[in-house]
Amino acid sequence: MSFNLTASFTPKFITSKIVSETITKDWFQFQDRVFDLGQTILQYLQTYITSHSHRDGKTGTLANAMRLYSKAVPGEATVGWGIGKISELDQLAPYWYLVNFGGKTFVAQFGMGVGGSFNGDAPISSKAGTNIGTQRFDWAPYTEGSFVMFPKNPIRPMNYIEATKMQIDREIRTLLIQVKNSTASITDLGTGMDVT
Repeated sequence: MSFNLTASFTPKFITSKIVSETITKDWFQFQDRVFDLGQTILQYLQTYITSHSHRDGKTGTLANAMRLYSKAVPGEATVGWGIGKISELDQLAPYWYLVNFGGKTFVAQFGMGVGGSFNGDAPISSKAGTNIGTQRFDWAPYTEGSFVMFPKNPIRPMNYIEATKMQIDREIRTLLIQVKNSTASITDLGTGMDVT
């Protein structure tokens, strides 16, 4: 007795359709959210710097020197961005490193004097190192009415880089959870089977 069995499996789905409707859709959605996150983080960083500055007469130079730079084009296989280029920060706000990490300026490290004033006033020596002073320092070494000062106390660190990194970590976790929850699940792909 001879028995012949021929089977053919015909999928009830088209792979390319599934990819375009789910994976690609989610990828574009993820990229959009990552680009939006860049703007959110930039605003967070600028606000953090502005709100943690304790001097009157602040100009916002450091906060405004922070800019968003895209590292990918939507639709590509990678997506990313960066905030602040060191080469630009060195030109626009050369004190960016010192404000973040704290410490002494070059002048203070070597005991050199610097000319200037605090809104036209001499520094009050009894307040040196107390962090009470809030006036903006005007550097004017060669003008009449400036005072030669010898900074001795380190600048308090603001840690805006570290605070922003922690905020990025929180936002990325939230973003991944949102994308995961919004991903369309493929529950019924089904196949057809013809047996003759």
